[in-house]
Amino acid sequence: MLQTYTEEMVPLALQDKKKVHQEGLWHKVVGALVMNETDVFLQTIYPKTSYGFQRPDYLDLSVGGHVENQETVQDALLREAKEEIGLTNFSSNFVKIRKINCDPDPNYKIREFQYLYLIHTSQKLTDFNLLSSDPEVKSIVAIPKASLLKLLTKKVTSLSVQEAVFDKKTRVCVHIQERLITLNDFIPDYLNEHVFEFLLKTKV
Repeated sequence: MLQTYTEEMVPLALQDKKKVHQEGLWHKVVGALVMNETDVFLQTIYPKTSYGFQRPDYLDLSVGGHVENQETVQDALLREAKEEIGLTNFSSNFVKIRKINCDPDPNYKIREFQYLYLIHTSQKLTDFNLLSSDPEVKSIVAIPKASLLKLLTKKVTSLSVQEAVFDKKTRVCVHIQERLITLNDFIPDYLNEHVFEFLLKTKV
């Protein structure tokens, strides 16, 4: 169950997650960009039946998910970081609240207050351990910060990056491969609002 709100963030009733997205009810989510000194880590996911539609295999924020009932935003961030990418040892900085209002499918509407964070870690791509994570994340992609900014600002049209691919059942890293990415690999809504670019340029 999720706490729903008016667009002005006045609390309303608790509602089932499915109904929240079917009817486009406002609710809270967290999203975070994880980075070390040199790289940013993004995730891709396995297809989810909860979407109810065919979602492209986009590069997404490192961590993200709903704020559950009776859960603080910070608690949700800690839980999602552990559940999705097995991250427990990190520091975080709150950046801003982003309002998301879009309909990727007629039966899936997004009305979210997205609490955006930067997460700082000393981990490298080869250090991620997803053995105790949910079977959602398919891969973690490591992108040098400076290179990602060049791609986002269209100074380059593609990047060769490192991608760690994880088995859905065992959660073991199957292999680390080189992957060529372009702006077409990112969620269009994030690009239109310059979300990644904004986070990369945030000073904390």
